[in-house]
Amino acid sequence: MSHFQLMPLRIFNNKIWNVLKVIIDPQNDLFKLAKEQAKLKSKFTMASSQSGKVRDNETKYQRQLMGCMAEIYADEFLKEFLLEFELNYLFSILRYDNVRTDGYKSAANEFDLKMVASFIKQSYTIECRSSIVFNRSLENAIEQFDIIGPYSSTAKEGEKYCHIYIRPLFEVVTSEQKNYTSNDFEKLISAGFINLYIAGGCFRSDMIEKGYQKSMKQNETNYRVVKLTDGFDAIEFKEQLKERIKIIIQRQNSSLKPGDGIQAIAKRDLII
Repeated sequence: MSHFQLMPLRIFNNKIWNVLKVIIDPQNDLFKLAKEQAKLKSKFTMASSQSGKVRDNETKYQRQLMGCMAEIYADEFLKEFLLEFELNYLFSILRYDNVRTDGYKSAANEFDLKMVASFIKQSYTIECRSSIVFNRSLENAIEQFDIIGPYSSTAKEGEKYCHIYIRPLFEVVTSEQKNYTSNDFEKLISAGFINLYIAGGCFRSDMIEKGYQKSMKQNETNYRVVKLTDGFDAIEFKEQLKERIKIIIQRQNSSLKPGDGIQAIAKRDLII
């Protein structure tokens, strides 16, 4: 059973933008995993945010919970994608927090997600940065928000580009928007007053060619971003990713010898 429900939105110029709404169950294992990991991660989170504000332990936990949930469901989105197109024989998705062995103490060599092509011993990095919509409609957020790429600050040199960028958006329902504070996140999402969507994504070439620098109101931190509507909606993103995987397989196929085992798999026309 899928964790997602297709939800078409109508944005500017009467354009349809497809998002995938996450079916959230506070009692399921994914929600429990997010809470467990957020508690552990928050113990080693810096007190100062990117904007320079000092955060207490509760705020750090709530922010980590938001990030963990976004990553976990981005992971599920990609796994469902691979199953949908019968690509799980060739590719797998790896989430760092599920396999890390450092007890969340070190940021060295961290990543959000990777798509692993074991048959060519290659992996593709995936960035998953989320935001929460609480002062405008979801449609306005789609029109106004960006897909967030690498950043640099006085404390950190510029990040490398990832291969893939996914944009999760949380939405506080209208009745709760005027009273929302960041420390209400767990309470509201558990009660069904915050929704989560896979709003779209883009690829490294888009971030390089279409991107621009933006401070995101975080002092001396600068991000490379792409307007969300200059990327792909959730359905377009899957089609684009499928085409890129098709190229990966074709390139590998052309370099295989007749006796290679992977050749038989790659020629099964897995991508329709």
